[in-house]
Amino acid sequence: MSQLITRHEVEDLCEQELQSKFYDLMQDLIRSQNMLNERSKALASLETVEAELNRKRALRPSLPYAEMLPVRVSLDLADCISVIARAA
Repeated sequence: MSQLITRHEVEDLCEQELQSKFYDLMQDLIRSQNMLNERSKALASLETVEAELNRKRALRPSLPYAEMLPVRVSLDLADCISVIARAA
């Protein structure tokens, strides 16, 4: 539900219609909370991985040519599949 419901919109509804609307809104609230939780977990996980990546990069010995080496930060699905296939 993306719209705010006003009193004017519900004042003529019977109790059964109000209960139905209430139930639907509770379900919307639960779904949106689940999405918010998933997003929060994903952001926290992203920060953890980024921090570890930065930590490992900082601990890596500095070589004169190291700055010229390409550094990949992310893997796409094909990369993940090929890594799993090589490990199997």
